[in-house]
Amino acid sequence: MDISIFLAKSLGLYLLIMALVMLFNAQRLRAMIDESGHLSALFFSGAISVITGILIIVSHNIWELNWRGIITFIGYAALIKGLTRLIFTRTSSKMIISFAHNYIAYYISIIIILTLGIYLGYVGFFMH
Repeated sequence: MDISIFLAKSLGLYLLIMALVMLFNAQRLRAMIDESGHLSALFFSGAISVITGILIIVSHNIWELNWRGIITFIGYAALIKGLTRLIFTRTSSKMIISFAHNYIAYYISIIIILTLGIYLGYVGFFMH
C-alpha cells in the first residue's frame, strides 16, 4: 500500500474519532483539564506528538497542493505542537486551559478536525 494512502486512512480515522470525542465529551474534557495538574501528561503528549510528526515528515515529506500536502502539513504541525509542549510546558498548559474554555474556538476546531478527517478518510478509503 502506498504510504500516502496508508496515512490518509490512518489520519482520517484518527481525526474523525478525535472530533467526535471532543464533540460528545466537551464538559468531561474541560473538567479533566481544569482539575488535573497535567504538566506531566502534557509533557508526555508532547513527546508523542514529536515522534508522530517526525515519522510523518520522514516517511511523507510531499509538498503538493492536494491531500498529500495536507498529510505533510499535519506532520509538521504535530512536530511543532510537540516541541512547543516539551519546551514551553507551563505556557502550553495555560493556553490549553484557555482554549478549552473558549467555546467558539473549541467548536471551530472540532469542525476543522472533522472536515479534515472526513476528507482524508474519503481519499484513503474511497478514491484509491
